[in-house]
Amino acid sequence: MRSISIFFSVAMVFLSGCASMFYASTQMPVQGKEELAKIKNPALVKIEREDNMWGGAIPFVIYDGKKEIGRLGPSGAFDWKREAGYLKLTITGAVRTIVGPNLPDEAIYEDYIDNGATLSFLSGLNVDRKIAIWIKPQQKQAPEDIIAFGRAEDLNTINAYETFMKTYAKSSKVDEAIRRCDNVIEKAGILNIDNLKNKNIDIIQAYLKALPKGKYAQFAEEVNQYYEAEKRPSKKAFEDYLQKWPNGHFEKWAKDNLAFTSFGVVDDHFLVKVMELAGQHVRREFKPSVKRSEKYELSEAVSFKRTVRLDAIGGRVFRIEGSLNEYLKDASKYSIYYIGEASGDGFKYEFTLQFNVVTEPHFNIDRSASGFLVGSKVKTNDKQYYYDGRHWVHGLFNQFFKE
Repeated sequence: MRSISIFFSVAMVFLSGCASMFYASTQMPVQGKEELAKIKNPALVKIEREDNMWGGAIPFVIYDGKKEIGRLGPSGAFDWKREAGYLKLTITGAVRTIVGPNLPDEAIYEDYIDNGATLSFLSGLNVDRKIAIWIKPQQKQAPEDIIAFGRAEDLNTINAYETFMKTYAKSSKVDEAIRRCDNVIEKAGILNIDNLKNKNIDIIQAYLKALPKGKYAQFAEEVNQYYEAEKRPSKKAFEDYLQKWPNGHFEKWAKDNLAFTSFGVVDDHFLVKVMELAGQHVRREFKPSVKRSEKYELSEAVSFKRTVRLDAIGGRVFRIEGSLNEYLKDASKYSIYYIGEASGDGFKYEFTLQFNVVTEPHFNIDRSASGFLVGSKVKTNDKQYYYDGRHWVHGLFNQFFKE
């Protein structure tokens, strides 16, 4: 019986980390001369861990942002040199073997450190019915707006700067946030229209929202208006663009598109029927895979293999091949895209069909082309046909806004 109690006591000592021989060691961060030489605006972070018998066997892992910079045992300490600016210091435990509940949690501390400054921190364990890591800064923290600007600077997106400017409109850093927004759009290279792609439109629209009177607001407004005209092509859309931007970046393409959309509804009935058959094929493939909540929202992402089928209309045999790629989620709709090709003797149609699976809760496979969303399109030779919500209309396939 005595031997059992001795074994139990030893086990408790080992797991709780009370004995010094089981204390975690401190691992100093390794910073070579070359790494230190790259620091343009040096600042110093000094980190120290208090001596505590609880959790002594567990090293504290220290992160600067996502970078692990060192590990601390009880009474351990080290210095870390870094660039001045936004600091997100995280301290967490490396393992969870200590005896006790809720062990251990992480602690996060944000600050903005100036060039040449030193920040000191003391970390430890609170023993109050549970054990939790904590950080105690040894100096005054930077103002809240300065820390928030540093957080935006760390993300370096127009959306992040826009959120900062909206929240801290009177901050001394607002002018710098505006300059950073301009810098983001300049570095994206999209001021040259030859570099415009679909993915760039998010940056354009974010800039327009953040800085409606900014340095590049006029450019962003023009690009956005032309983008919307191409996305939802109609005679009026291109007329409105040309009226507002008579000598705009997209004048030539707007005039060409205006000429095509002026033709009205496409008169190639064979093309329309092929698209209707392709749409029915999509619905048959998609229906078994959809999972919806009571609000007809997709509950999980679904993927689809590439499929092939043969069809015939009026004796003309053709092949439809394509795949359902993904659904897109925003505040108002859940959509799927079928990207494929219909080909036969003397013709080939490349198409992208878009469907809204919220407004079609039953997704009837016998529905005609009315199930397509605006944004569906068909390309053949140098022409492109768009679905305007009711009909296929003429458009012009050009280089802009392609993936």
